[in-house]
Amino acid sequence: MEKNCEQFYGIIYLVLIALTVLTVLFAQMDFVRSLTILFALSIALVKSSLIALYYMRLRTEKPLIYLIVLIGIVTVSILAIGIFPDIAIGL
Repeated sequence: MEKNCEQFYGIIYLVLIALTVLTVLFAQMDFVRSLTILFALSIALVKSSLIALYYMRLRTEKPLIYLIVLIGIVTVSILAIGIFPDIAIGL
């Protein structure tokens, strides 16, 4: 059982590396800046979800922890939306 768990963590690790490489490759392409930022943020969300669910073992926690995580996600979303006007004007 322990070997399966190590293999599973290894797979998650490889997925995280692949997503990081994908982010870097996408950033080097000539796309609209806002599209590149949106893509990078989307991949960062997936990567942080994988880390939180599997490495921090949040998927086995009680429902209260999800409320705490949701408050953090809402706060970060509000802050991210707050910088979109600056991105649009090129600051």
